[in-house]
Formats: sequence, structure tokens, C-alpha cells
Amino acid sequence: MATSDCKLTILGGNGWIPAFNRHTCCYALELGDYLFIFDLGSGACRLGELYPPEKLMSFKEIHIFLSHYHLDHITGITYLPLYLKGCRVTIFGPGKNIYGKSTEEILSAHLEKPYFALPLADYPMDLAFVDIALGKNEIAGVEISTLLQSHSDPTIGYRLNDHLAYITDTACSPDTIDFVDGTNILLHETWFDNLEYTTLSSNNGSVTEDVSIALRSHANIDWVMHVAKKAQINTLVLIHLNPSYNDERLRGMLAYAKRSFMKTYLALDGTTILI
Repeated sequence: MATSDCKLTILGGNGWIPAFNRHTCCYALELGDYLFIFDLGSGACRLGELYPPEKLMSFKEIHIFLSHYHLDHITGITYLPLYLKGCRVTIFGPGKNIYGKSTEEILSAHLEKPYFALPLADYPMDLAFVDIALGKNEIAGVEISTLLQSHSDPTIGYRLNDHLAYITDTACSPDTIDFVDGTNILLHETWFDNLEYTTLSSNNGSVTEDVSIALRSHANIDWVMHVAKKAQINTLVLIHLNPSYNDERLRGMLAYAKRSFMKTYLALDGTTILI
């Protein structure tokens, strides 16, 4: 696909909490006549800021891929009736093969009264749900591969041909390197900078269970750089940024990354990257 037909827009680059003008996880990839959206955090509100309604309606289909169901990745599902009204939308997610319930069942539970006023069945769009299969899938003429990942609850990594790989809410592993090998652009969660990771891990023998889970469930900058170099990717985007890190701290993390991998970017909301 030509570069002009493939554009990535950061709608929300934070993990867990919106902070410092950064919303939570949501990334939009334009692939010709299709729009691929990865996760539906609070960044989904920027669909209204960055995409005029006529642009969203012009896509043949909108495919949404959920990595898992933590609230910072799905809260934006309540925004869809406003922004994607009249669109043809399919939501893919880990379902019965991983969680024992379908994607539709899991999301519907979040929208039952008294949590939200509009059930999924009444959403004003052509809406479908698919439990994504592990391994290779073909969607809209694109080969989409999935990788089961370790987290506090299981997550899924995605790869679209050689265009892009999306890895979030997991620690780095050799499986990740093999999965993203040769990808043009890698979006990889980078929750810890070296200072915090070293401080926490150096006390690993006496840390609380919460900290132990965090160390096993999230990635630090050094390991992300290792993945990017070993997998020989072209461009790296640091995503799922820590909401406790201010802009100065993130710039320091970016400068550190660029020492060994120049084509590295922070997932700052509103950023667009041609692929």
C-alpha cells in the first residue's frame, strides 16, 4: 500500500489515567478506504476533534481492535454513538477463547444499567462483534496476526502485515521480538523509565504484590529498545505512557531512546505518522 494511503494518528497515548493533555489508549490507522482503531480509551473522544463526521462516514468500514478490557482501553465505547453514528463498525477482541465470554458479552456488561443509558443493541450504527482468533486472520484484505500476552489479565498484541505492530500492557519477551520482526512501525508500551524501573526492581525481594505484578505486566524503556533493535523495526513509538510522568520526564526518556534508536517518537495526542 502506498505511503499516502497509510497514516497513523495518536488519539490517546497514556495508560490508566488521562493526564498532561494525554488521553488513554486509542490509535487510528487509515488504510485506504478502511479505518483501523486500536483500543478505545478516553482518547476516542479525539475522533470528534481530529476527524470531521464526513471523513468518518467516508470509510468503507471501521474496524476496532481491543487488546483487553481494562477501563483505560474500553471507556471510549460509550463515545461511539456520537462519533460513529451511521458508520459500519466491527469490534474485535479477545473472547471465549481467552476469557470464556464473547467480546459482545463482555462489553455489554459494561453498558448495562445503571452504568450507561444506551445498550449496545441500540447503538445508532451497523455494529458487529468478532472474537479475534489467535494466529493469523484476514480482515479487509489485510493479514492481521495476534499474539497472546502476559498481563494482570491476558492481553492481545496485533500485527498488520508489515505495516504496524501494536503491543501494549505486557512486559517485553522473546515472543514479542519474533512477533514484530521486520515491522515498519512498532507501537510498544513503555510504562517505566530507567529510574523508576531500577528503583522498583532493585527491591524486588521485598516489594508488595502490586509492585511485583506491575513489573511483570509492563515494559521499561531499556527492554523496549532491545526489542526494537533485535526485531529490526523501522520506527518506534513509545505508547501507554505513565500518567505520573510530566512532559519533561517523557522528553528525557525520548532523548535516552534516540541515542540508540533515532527513529523513536512519543505517543503524544494529535501526532500523525505516515507509514
